[in-house]
Amino acid sequence: MKEKSIFTFHTISQVLKFEKLLKKNKIDVQLRPVPRKISSSCGNCAYVNTEDVEIIKDLSGENKIEFENIYKEEDIK
Repeated sequence: MKEKSIFTFHTISQVLKFEKLLKKNKIDVQLRPVPRKISSSCGNCAYVNTEDVEIIKDLSGENKIEFENIYKEEDIK
């Protein structure tokens, strides 16, 4: 199983833009409620493969999509 990272966001609109961008670029993404150990302004987060994080950060910056934080799934268990 691939290691997962979690992106959190300030607004739901940013989460939805993020999901659309990643799907357009054929990057696996799953939207889920934010785990209780993490606080987030909008209550939703995106799970991605950790190996894609650097590419995702670049794409997000190029497309002006702001995320709040990035966590490794293993660190919040």
